[in-house]
Amino acid sequence: MYSLVGIGLVIFFIIRCDCFVLNSTGNGESELVSVAVLFRHGDKTPTTSFPNDPYFNLTYWPMGFGQLTKRGKMRQYELGKWLRNRYSSFLADEYFSKDIYVRSTDVDRTLMSASANLAGLYPPKDAQVWNKKLPWQPVPVHTIPKTEDQVLYMNSNCTRFSDLYKDQYDADFFKQVNEEYADFYEEVSNLTGWNITDVHFFAQLQSVLYVYDNYNRSYLPSWSSTLDMDKVNYLAGLNYARYTFTENLKKLGAGPFFDYLVTHFEKTSENDTATPKLLMLSGHESTLAAALNSMGVFDYKAPAFASCVVWELWRSDGGYYVNMYYKKNSDMEVPDKLQLKDCDFDCDLDRYKELLAPITLDKDEWEKEHGDKTPTISFPNDPFFLDMSNWEIGHGELTKRQNPLLRAGQVAAGPLRSLPVPLPLSERVLPPLHRHRSHPHVGGRHPRRPLPPPPDRLWNPDLLWDPLPVHSTTREHDRVLYLGRHGFGHDCDKFSKLFKEAVHGEFFRSINGQHANFYQELSKLTGWNVTDVMYMAWLQSALDAYASYDPSMLPEWARTLDYDKLNYLAAMNYARYTFTKDLKRLSAGPYLYYVWRHFEKFVNDKQDMPKFLMLVAHESTIAGILNAMDLFDYRVPQFGATVLFELRKDRKKYFVNILYLRTGDAGGEPQLLKLKNCATDCNIDDFTEIFRPLMLNSTSWQEECQQV
Repeated sequence: MYSLVGIGLVIFFIIRCDCFVLNSTGNGESELVSVAVLFRHGDKTPTTSFPNDPYFNLTYWPMGFGQLTKRGKMRQYELGKWLRNRYSSFLADEYFSKDIYVRSTDVDRTLMSASANLAGLYPPKDAQVWNKKLPWQPVPVHTIPKTEDQVLYMNSNCTRFSDLYKDQYDADFFKQVNEEYADFYEEVSNLTGWNITDVHFFAQLQSVLYVYDNYNRSYLPSWSSTLDMDKVNYLAGLNYARYTFTENLKKLGAGPFFDYLVTHFEKTSENDTATPKLLMLSGHESTLAAALNSMGVFDYKAPAFASCVVWELWRSDGGYYVNMYYKKNSDMEVPDKLQLKDCDFDCDLDRYKELLAPITLDKDEWEKEHGDKTPTISFPNDPFFLDMSNWEIGHGELTKRQNPLLRAGQVAAGPLRSLPVPLPLSERVLPPLHRHRSHPHVGGRHPRRPLPPPPDRLWNPDLLWDPLPVHSTTREHDRVLYLGRHGFGHDCDKFSKLFKEAVHGEFFRSINGQHANFYQELSKLTGWNVTDVMYMAWLQSALDAYASYDPSMLPEWARTLDYDKLNYLAAMNYARYTFTKDLKRLSAGPYLYYVWRHFEKFVNDKQDMPKFLMLVAHESTIAGILNAMDLFDYRVPQFGATVLFELRKDRKKYFVNILYLRTGDAGGEPQLLKLKNCATDCNIDDFTEIFRPLMLNSTSWQEECQQV
C-alpha cells in the first residue's frame, strides 16, 4: 500500500512505482531488471499518395520520399529524453554497451530515428564528452537486410504468410466491411482519384494526410477538413490488423518478434549477465500494430510517429512478472497500461509466455519447393500435417524420392547428345528460382545425368557428378519465373486488379456454381469451407505429397474421391493467373520474352550465347506458361514436369519445337505440342509473330503495371 506523501508528488510517485520502485501487488519490494521498447520512426516524407494529389512530387520533397524530416528527428530526440527521465534510476547516465542493444529495420528513416532517439537518451557526460561543441556521442545501431529480418519486418519473405494474408482479402469479415462502407468508399474515390475497393487504400490515405498535417498543412486537400477521419483511421487500422488477423497470421507475422522478446526476458531471468538491460527496437507503424494486435490489445488506430510500446520485466520475491505500456503519441507523458486477456497487469512471466506460446515461433517457417516434396498446406481435418514427427525435414522440403527429376534430366539429355561433350560452362545456364527446394534440382539431380563428367574431368570415381554453377535472383526481382504467382507477385497493381476481376468474374462464378455439390462434399471431408478452385489446388497439392511420400497418410475418403474432377479444378486455379490476354502479358510475358530473346541472339549469330538454358521452378510456372501459349491440358503438372523449347536450324531457316513432359516418373515421354496457327516445326518468324503481343521486357512490364 502506498502512503500519501504530498499532493504535489502523487503523480510523480505513481509513475515511478509503475516503473521500477515498488510492486503494487504487495508482494514486497520489486526490482526492474529489463526493459524492451519498440517504437515507430519519426515524421517522414510521404511514400505514396492518391492520384489527385498535386504535392506528391519530388519538387516538394527534395530529400526524397520516405525520409525522416526535421520534425521527425526532434520527435525521436524527445522520446529519447522521455526514456531517460523515466528510467533515470535504471540506466546509468553514461553509455555502456552492456546496458543497451539497439536494432532497427534496414530503412533510412528507422535507422535515423534510432540515432536521434539515442542522442536524447545518452547525451555525453563527463569523460564521455569528446567534443565540447557537440553534445552528442555515437551509439551503435544494429540492422540486418530486410530479406533476413523476420523480427521487425515480421512477415519478410514468408510465402505461407503471403498466401494466408491474401486470403483475408476475400474473408467474410472484410467483405462485410467493404459492403458496409461502400458509400464512403465511393465518396473517397471521387475525392482522391482512386477506385477504392478495400481498406488498404485508407492506410495509404491516412498516412499521406498525417504526413501533410505534420509537415505543411497547406498541402492538405480542402476536402480533408470535412472528411470523416474517424472512419478513415478505423479502416486504416483494420488494414494493419489484417496482417495478424488469424492465429496463423499472428504466428507467422509476429511469432519471431515475440520469440525474440521472450528469449531476451528469459535470459535476464536466468541471470545471463551478457543480456543488456534495455532492448531498443526501431520499426514502423505496421510493426507496432502487428505486435499490439497479436496480443489482443490493438485499438485499431494507426500508431503515431514516435509512438512506442514498452515491456518491463520485474523481479520480486514471488518471481518475475511483465508490465506493458503504450505511449500512443509524442505528447503523452503517462503511457497507457496494457493487459493481456486472462492475465493481471503484473503478469507472471511464465503465464505471459504460456499465453503467447501459440503465436511464438523460435525460427521462421519457410516455404520451399520442388521435386517430390513434403506437403506445404493441408486441410483442417488432416491428422498428419501438423504432427511434425511425420515430417522431420519440415514442411515443403525436398524428399528423397527425386526420380522424377532424374527422368526429367534424362529427357533433357536427348537433344544434348548432339552437342559437344563435355559442354563448356559458357554453354550452360542454370538459373532456378531463388527458393530452397528449387536449388537441389540443379545442384543435385537435373544436371547430374544429362551432363556426367568425361574421363578427363572425373574427380571422384565413386561419384559420377560434376559441380555446375547455379545462378538465381531474389523473388522480388524475378519476373521471369515467378510469373504473377499467387496473383500479387511483383507490386504489379494492374495484374492484381485484373486477377481479382478474373477470380470474381462470370466464368469462375459459373465453375463454382456447377461444382457446388462437390465443394460441399469436400467441405465436410476436409474441414474447410470450400468456395473456390483455390482450395482444390491446396488439396491436390497435399494429397499428391502424401501419395508420393507415404500413401498410408492419405485419408480414407481420398481413395474414393473423384480425383479427375479435383485435378481439373486445381488446374483451373493455376490457369486463371493467365486467364485473359492481359493477364498472360503481365504474368507470362517476361518469360516468353526471355526465351524468345535467347533464341533471337542465336539467329543473329551471337557467339557468346549458351546453347542450353535450364530453368527450375514450380507447377504454377509451368501451368502459366502452357496456358499463356494455349497449350495447357488443365491437369496439374506433376513433380519433375518439364517444358522444352528447342531451336533448330535447317539450312538458313530456324524453327521452334515445344515438348512437354507432364510427369518425371519412369517411362514418361515428352509430348510434341502444336501451336495454334503454326506447324509443329514452327518457323522462328511465325513463332515471334504469334507471341509478340504477349512479350514484355522489364521496362515495358513496369510501365504496363502502372496503367491501372
